[in-house]
Amino acid sequence: MFRGLILMGALLIMAASFIGCDSSMEGYRVFTFNEVAHFSFEYPAHYKITSAHGTVEDRTIYIGLRDKILPEGRTNGFIYLYVEGAGDTYRDAGAALENEIWQFVRAGHLIEHSAITVDKMPAELLVYSREPDLIPEAPASSLEVMKVTRSVYFDYDGFIWNLVIESDEDRVEEAEADFEHLLETFQILD
Repeated sequence: MFRGLILMGALLIMAASFIGCDSSMEGYRVFTFNEVAHFSFEYPAHYKITSAHGTVEDRTIYIGLRDKILPEGRTNGFIYLYVEGAGDTYRDAGAALENEIWQFVRAGHLIEHSAITVDKMPAELLVYSREPDLIPEAPASSLEVMKVTRSVYFDYDGFIWNLVIESDEDRVEEAEADFEHLLETFQILD
């Protein structure tokens, strides 16, 4: 009888833990960075953090995330967050955005360029498609797939912030939803 009660209690605890997984964050993980600047965001749980570093001396932060690897050896997409001190390479986010347009969009197809907000800060969204051979780090098996890039720039606290998601053309809707969620949950932590 006592063993039956223990077993029943264990089953109830297990059932409760599975129910507890059904939260507003299901399918997402929280990333918090506290080294050079303090910020957090939620990202899709199927992405893997491949790099996360920042240095005060260099005034830079780089966070890289990669989607799952497909059977044919290519990945579905990448998420990048790059932060650098204003004036180090570009005077502000607008100048960095102009460089991205000059470097990539002129060789591709502009889909959207609009003003948005990120954590109540004004930002600019750039969406474009491009041939994959312009991507130096692309695996050979992904060279035949058109890429769509969503890139957001904004200025905050003397830094230029750039959030990017790049996906295969056939995953545009999923990547857009993932990026929208990242932007909605992005917070500067003071």
